[in-house]
Amino acid sequence: MKRIVLPAIMFVLTAGAVIAQNLPNGVSMSFWGQMAFIPLEYRVNQNEPDDIDPWDNVTSAIGPGWGLRTNGATSISFRGNTSNIGFGLEIGVDETLRIGENAFIWARPFGRWMRLDAGIFVENEFRGSGTLGGLDFGEFNMAGGFTRDLIFNRFSSVSDDNDTAAALIRVFPIRGLTIAAFMSVRGSDLDAAPINASGPSLRNSLDRIQVAAAYRIPEVGFVRAQFLNAPEFTYSGWPSGENLYGGKWINSQWGEYNNVRYYNEFKRMELAFKLTAVRDLNFDIGFKIPFPEERDGVNYSAPFSAAFTAGYKVSDFIIDLNLVSWFGGAIEGPERDIPFAPRIVAHLYPQYNLGFATLAGVFSLDWKDVEIYNGAEGKNTDNLDIGFGAFMVKKFNNGEIKGGFTYTIPDVTNKLDNYRTIGWLRIPIVMEIYFW
Repeated sequence: MKRIVLPAIMFVLTAGAVIAQNLPNGVSMSFWGQMAFIPLEYRVNQNEPDDIDPWDNVTSAIGPGWGLRTNGATSISFRGNTSNIGFGLEIGVDETLRIGENAFIWARPFGRWMRLDAGIFVENEFRGSGTLGGLDFGEFNMAGGFTRDLIFNRFSSVSDDNDTAAALIRVFPIRGLTIAAFMSVRGSDLDAAPINASGPSLRNSLDRIQVAAAYRIPEVGFVRAQFLNAPEFTYSGWPSGENLYGGKWINSQWGEYNNVRYYNEFKRMELAFKLTAVRDLNFDIGFKIPFPEERDGVNYSAPFSAAFTAGYKVSDFIIDLNLVSWFGGAIEGPERDIPFAPRIVAHLYPQYNLGFATLAGVFSLDWKDVEIYNGAEGKNTDNLDIGFGAFMVKKFNNGEIKGGFTYTIPDVTNKLDNYRTIGWLRIPIVMEIYFW
C-alpha cells in the first residue's frame, strides 16, 4: 500500500506545481492536508491474565484527526469562478489517488438571485460552527467526538460508504436570506443512447431531500432551519444482549455517537442559531427533532438532541466548550417499551498563547444514564467515561503542528474487579498544511 500511496502523493504534488504555472484566468489552485501520527497508544488493564502478551497492549496509528481514512488526507483543489458560472474539482490521496469531496459545476442563471450546484460536493455554508481554537484533540480523548454537523447538518453528497451525485438550488430573495433545496441522486446513470437519461425513481431522490432556510441578522446572529426527509423506515426488531443496558437502548443504530448513518433513517427538523453580536465570542447552538416511525405495530422514536459550541477570547487566553446531549426516544411495542438511554458528551479546551506557541488542555466526559452496566453482576446508576490531556500548538504561515498526550478512563463508575481496560494513554502528533 505504501508503494501506491507515496508515488501518488508525489505525482499530485509534482503535477500540481506544473499546472499552477499554466492555469487559465479565473482558475485558482489550493492545497490542504492533515496527518495525525500516534507513535504510542498504550492500553492499561486491571487483573490481566499472565498469558497476555504485554505487546498486545501497545499500538501505533496514523490517519487524520477524525479517523475516517487510514493514511491521512491530502488534496489539491481547483476552482474556476466567473460572475455567473464556475466549477470545483478536488483530487485527493488517502489509500489511493481519487476524486475528493468536490467535483461539481455551478451557475447563476438569474444573476445574484439564484445559484445551482450539481455534481459531487460538500457545502458548509449552513453547517454548525467550530471552536475558536480549531482544536481536535477531543477526538483522541473520547470515542464520542464533536462534529459541527451535530449542531446543524451541511449539504453533502459524500459519505463513508458512497459518494453520490447531487443538486443544490439556492435562492436569495432579499439580502441576508437564503432558501435552499438539496437532492441527492443515488445510483444514477446515463443510458447508452445519448438522447435518453435513466436513473433512480424520482421518489428515491425526494425521500432524501433536504430543504433549508437561513437568515443573517446584521450584528445579531445567523438563524437556520431545515427539514431532512428520509426513506421508508426499514429497521425492525428488538435490541438484545450487549445492546441492552438495564432495559435502556444505546446501540449506535440510534446514532447517539455521531448522529449520522442510522440516525438519518428518521425524518427530522433541525434548528440552529449562531450569535454574532459579541466580539471575541463564538456561540452556536442547534436542536434536532426526529419524527417517530411505525413498523409492524412497533413505534420507533429516535432521541432529540441539543448541541452547542461556545468559545471566548480574552487577550491571549481562549476557552472553548463543545457539548452534545441526546434525550427522549424509545421503542414502544404491544408487549413492552424500551426507552433510550440519555447521553451527554462534552469537551473543554483552555488555551493560552505563549507567543512562540499555544499551550492547551483538553478535558472530556461521556455520560450515559443506564441502570445496569456490564451485566447483572455490576449495578450502576450511570456509566461515565472521562479523559484529559495537554498539548502544544505551533502555527506557521501555511500550517501548524500540535503534539501532546491524552489519557482516557472508561467506565469510572464500574467497581467490578474483573479483567478489563481501565485506561488509554495516547501521544498524538497532528500536522496540518494549507496553501489557499
